[in-house]
Amino acid sequence: MLMGTLVYGITYTFPEYIFHFLVFALLKVCTCAPFKDLITSYSTSKCSFLNLAFDGFTNATQDSIASRYPKTETWDIMLEMNLWDTIYNMVYKFRF
Repeated sequence: MLMGTLVYGITYTFPEYIFHFLVFALLKVCTCAPFKDLITSYSTSKCSFLNLAFDGFTNATQDSIASRYPKTETWDIMLEMNLWDTIYNMVYKFRF
């Protein structure tokens, strides 16, 4: 949601902001549970933040595509995004 607002200028309703804030707060509370070492706690928080940031960017990109091309369906956008993600990950992982 934050990425959609910052990158694409999408506006959301107040209840949507509250809901997403509550989800983020719950995630933060769960990742700050007492761990035996500080590195595990830091790594979990960092991975959760990166996951939320990239997920927000992906959702904002899909919303932008859907608004620019109204005839596209959700399944088409999801297929294309996942197909390109798979190709990029294969190139990165196996270095063809």
